[in-house]
Amino acid sequence: MGFAKKICLLVVSPQDGWKEISKEIVPVQALLRGVMFPMLAVLAITPFANMLYRPEVTSLSFTIQNAIVEFVKYFFGYFLSSYFLGGLFPQLNKSKSSQNKMNIFIAYNMIILILINIVRNLLPTPLPMVDILQFYVIFVIYKGKDFLGIEENGTKFVVLASVFIILAPFAIGQIFSAILPKPIS
Repeated sequence: MGFAKKICLLVVSPQDGWKEISKEIVPVQALLRGVMFPMLAVLAITPFANMLYRPEVTSLSFTIQNAIVEFVKYFFGYFLSSYFLGGLFPQLNKSKSSQNKMNIFIAYNMIILILINIVRNLLPTPLPMVDILQFYVIFVIYKGKDFLGIEENGTKFVVLASVFIILAPFAIGQIFSAILPKPIS
C-alpha cells in the first residue's frame, strides 16, 4: 500500500491505519523524502494563496517570510519531537528498528498536521473548525501507541507525544514569527 493510502487510512481510521503501517515498516528516510519533505514544500507555497485572496493586504516579502516559517516550524519540529521523545522514553531508542518506528510515528503525525495547515492556508478566511482539527492528532497518537509497543505509561506517552508533536511546531513558528521583521503598512 502506498504512502497516500496509508495517510488517508490513518486520517479516516487511525487504528486501521497504524495496523497497515506496521505491516510494512519502511526506512524513515523513505517516508521523509517521499512524503513529508514534498508536503513541506507544498505547505511553503500555500501562503501565496493569501496574495490571491487579499492582494492589497499581503506583501510579497511578508508572504515569503510566512512561507519560510511554515516550512521551518515543521522541519525542526520533527527533529525536536524525535529528540525529546527518544530521551524521555528510552525504550523507543534501544534499537535501530525501534528508533525507526518512533520516527515513522512522529512523521505520520506531523504529516497530518501539515495537511491541516495546508488546508488552513488555502482557505480565504480563517475557520476555527480547521484549527480544532489539530486536536484530532491526539486521537491518532493515542491509537498509535500500540504501533510503538507502549504498554506501560501509555497515558504519559500520549500526553507527552501530543505536547511535542503539536506544540513543538507551534512554538517554533511563534519564535520565528517574533524574530522576523513585521510588514510595514
